[in-house]
Amino acid sequence: MDSTLVLTAFSDLAGPWKSIIIMALFAGALAWAFWRMGSPHFLIERLAALLFGKKKESDCEVDKFLQERSALMRFRLHTGVKARTLHIAHEMLNWCKANEEEMGAIRRCGKYFDIENVDFSEERAIPSRRTRRALLAVTIIFLYFVAFFSTMMFFNGVLGSIKNDKTSPEFFIRIGRISTPFRSMGSITHGDCIGDKKAVASTLGVSEEQATMVCSWLADPKMAQFLASSVAQQRVLFSIPLFLFVWLFAITYPEWATSEAAHSLQSRITNRKARQRKSSSSDSFDTKEMFVKP
Repeated sequence: MDSTLVLTAFSDLAGPWKSIIIMALFAGALAWAFWRMGSPHFLIERLAALLFGKKKESDCEVDKFLQERSALMRFRLHTGVKARTLHIAHEMLNWCKANEEEMGAIRRCGKYFDIENVDFSEERAIPSRRTRRALLAVTIIFLYFVAFFSTMMFFNGVLGSIKNDKTSPEFFIRIGRISTPFRSMGSITHGDCIGDKKAVASTLGVSEEQATMVCSWLADPKMAQFLASSVAQQRVLFSIPLFLFVWLFAITYPEWATSEAAHSLQSRITNRKARQRKSSSSDSFDTKEMFVKP
């Protein structure tokens, strides 16, 4: 969608809605910054500036502490890495320079990178390739079920079959329309039932007796009330597995993503060091050859 259209649609919103959206975006930005830094320091700093002004602290030690604290919070906000002290932040910057990596690579490693020691965690070993693939497969399965139950939550219809009829297929019943999603994908309305039932039976892929029963559902004046009640119960029923699979996905996806990122970072560093050792040994060999006596 064109950004101009988005801006035009936003400008056309009524006053209260526009204010609500702006306040929600501002609150979301503050919440994101608070989560990113892990501290309300920026709010306290603004409050202190409002109460005491932006004058410099008379105490040098206090002023140095506040400046270091602000620098640490800016480091956390920009990198997303919650270094405990400014000294650790400096060590992490030096580590990234020495290994030719960016700070985002450390953040994506999660628990597999020890921020305090500025190195890969010795307590948490990076999972093997087989374990990471299993995690990915489980995560995809959970995501599929999340998508499935989310879709079912928005369906304005129910699945049902003819009572006491073992040969009856599953019908997808909506207001004014019935279809057979698992057989012929046929669909009929109340108008189709006025004519010959053979055409209805052919469309749905059922017998004429079953077609007559289905048409009686469409003609029932209580069908709309039944569907509304059934859809409400169905959404409550589907919400339970939906929240379960969302919770499971929220567990497995970060685990897979952090382990994959840690393995990639460790592999890059190992390969880079191997190339450097090979290059240095080659340079050393060339230097010795230069000083060999003829």
